[in-house]
Amino acid sequence: MGGGPAGRAQSICVGNRLFTFASILCGMSNGLWQFHGGEVPAGDGGAMMVPVGRLVVLRITEKKDSHALDRLHYMAGLAAPVIGPRSAGSLRRIHPGAGFSI
Repeated sequence: MGGGPAGRAQSICVGNRLFTFASILCGMSNGLWQFHGGEVPAGDGGAMMVPVGRLVVLRITEKKDSHALDRLHYMAGLAAPVIGPRSAGSLRRIHPGAGFSI
């Protein structure tokens, strides 16, 4: 994929489709290995979207605010693996019959 605007748009679209499809696979999984098989491509799709999205946000952010934006970006990435599984476990405990699906 090229580095120009068309390449960035293509990267976002492919990453978004891969992430969405893999998330659907995760929602339909019946076991740990099936879930893991869907989670790996979801991570790949997310990895394709993040750098392009970050460039777009940095382009519209003033230079004096870029340090605070970087801090927010990295804190979200560090907090998500801690908060996500705990909140999902809490939801499963409250509604044990409910499955995760899109």
